[in-house]
Amino acid sequence: MDRRNFVISTAVGAMGLGASNLFSTIAEAAPVLDMSQIPSKDAVWADVKEMNALGARHCGNAAHLTFMKSLEDRLAALGMAINNLDHKSLLYWEPRNIAITAFSGEKLPVGACNRWSAVTGEAGVGGQLVYLGRCEGPSVFTLPLYPDQRSVIKIPDDIKGKIALVEVMANKRPLDILYPKSDIAYYFDADRHAPFPKTQGPNCGNHSVLPVDFEKNLKKAGAIGIIYAWSNIADADAQGRHQIGTTELPSLWVVPSTGAKLKKMAEAGQKVTLTVTAKVVPNAPTRTIVATLPGQSEESIILWTHTDGQNAIEENGGLAILNMMRYFVKLPKEQRERTLHVVASEGHMAEQYVPTSAWIRERPSLCEKAVALVSIEHLGCREWLSNPAANTYEPTGENVVAYTFCPTKAIQEAAIDAGKTQKMGRAVIINTDKHSVTPGMAAYRMAKVPVFGYISVPSYLECDSANGHIAKLSPDLFYDQMLMLTRLVRGLDATPKSVLRPAV
Repeated sequence: MDRRNFVISTAVGAMGLGASNLFSTIAEAAPVLDMSQIPSKDAVWADVKEMNALGARHCGNAAHLTFMKSLEDRLAALGMAINNLDHKSLLYWEPRNIAITAFSGEKLPVGACNRWSAVTGEAGVGGQLVYLGRCEGPSVFTLPLYPDQRSVIKIPDDIKGKIALVEVMANKRPLDILYPKSDIAYYFDADRHAPFPKTQGPNCGNHSVLPVDFEKNLKKAGAIGIIYAWSNIADADAQGRHQIGTTELPSLWVVPSTGAKLKKMAEAGQKVTLTVTAKVVPNAPTRTIVATLPGQSEESIILWTHTDGQNAIEENGGLAILNMMRYFVKLPKEQRERTLHVVASEGHMAEQYVPTSAWIRERPSLCEKAVALVSIEHLGCREWLSNPAANTYEPTGENVVAYTFCPTKAIQEAAIDAGKTQKMGRAVIINTDKHSVTPGMAAYRMAKVPVFGYISVPSYLECDSANGHIAKLSPDLFYDQMLMLTRLVRGLDATPKSVLRPAV
């Protein structure tokens, strides 16, 4: 009798356990990690620094393509078979000149471009600045809870030939409402043993939602451009934080202090020139990396992440997976029950062109044979928060809460068991996919693959930065989280399909 069947028969026969209670027994019997075969913390962190040194890896740009080739080559060098999914649907958009200029000639600082914004000529577009108000309704996360309270911004009749200015509120995320106690399977704070926080933020990742078709209606009314100004966060928190623009109007973002200055200029009826130029290439080639390490069976576990990102956080999941695979390839094949597939989508920040879920439709056999998918994003995050009144942005001394979305019971139990091995950090295990913030959950929603959706959401997550915000990360936390994820996969590999993904 092989090891896995021995554990199952012992657990059921001797203890009378049902399938839903099997996991902890099986996981405890699973092989422990041989730390001599795990890459060192320094080696893992060197990978993060190397990636970050490439600069922002926006989908399809030179840094992104370099990073993808490096990741692909290193997985292949481990002996993994590469069978990628090629795409030619990306509208590549690379900013050239993004500027606001007062008619006096003064250059006003720009916080960030709006990718895929409409563009102007090199001379820009000039007109009177008009303040339209503040967008301060429900946020991107709470709108499903309060759909009838979406922000309304009145578009004036005399906007023709003018440039609009709109403030956008950054909100706190109400964690206790989004994830009530009934949805929390487990929470731990290895540092302070504190309870699950009730709120998080404020940060611009949790901003109020603009009215539907706002830019389309603004253009229809005759506006020639729009400037968005962050509100309710510190300048340093808002700097580099961009959104996805529309082809209706040229647009960009400014930090709160610049927004306040522009508001005064609008009240005085002053004019500005808005310039947005970019290199735009249709049908740019990209690919989803698919790498395979065979196990003893065709049953599989999928390790998923994406590869594009603005900084050292977004997205470092691929480096965690790479170093996990450096361990798994050293195990004799007879110690790997299942095949491991690495799926690294290319375009989470370009979902409208290269969806992170495209692989599910394009290669359905991956999901058909999978007993679980482990989605990995944003490791090593320390918490930084704004003080809007003081205009300061500082570390809190805490680690960012890592969210794990586990809609199925067996994965919840696997998550709890693996989570208990962590020596540091804060993490919550949520027993539903409701309000999940990881695109890895698509495999569960589209193909019913049980998912462990792991993600942290720091305030600086989607912000461009000269240094990639790498100083805000903890190498120790990154390494500890990677070890936990490695133990999780070992535990899942030792758990029967009948427990993880029972037949319907």
